[in-house]
Amino acid sequence: MNAVFLIIGSLFLGDAITSLDLNQQIIGSSCMASPTFAVSSFNVSPWPPILGSNLALNMTGVFSLNEYISEIVVSTYFNHNWKSHSLYIDQEYLKDTLTTFFINSSSGSQSGNYAQQMVIIGGETTLTYLACWQFAYYI
Repeated sequence: MNAVFLIIGSLFLGDAITSLDLNQQIIGSSCMASPTFAVSSFNVSPWPPILGSNLALNMTGVFSLNEYISEIVVSTYFNHNWKSHSLYIDQEYLKDTLTTFFINSSSGSQSGNYAQQMVIIGGETTLTYLACWQFAYYI
């Protein structure tokens, strides 16, 4: 679990929204150089986050290989501390499968700068990072 925090080296703390077109926005950016789950859409609701609110995170993409997903981990960075929670998936996904993963998180209860990462972890015996997405915000 501690290995999830090694990804922070590439953490992006700038503008967290990139417009794709008038009807679709993608929030954040990849925190992996070559993920096997190619993210095509990432949304956070509500956006921007509101102090003390629940956040609905959804990540849509396609697998480039057949993959077994063991869990999704969401980590929140605030005030030099990380807090994480997991959602166990325990399911196999086929190559070229369009998939959306949903998980809830918390915006935070204090004003300040936050960063969150959503990591898809695969493997049954040896865990492997398949995708990592990050976004930052101020509340």
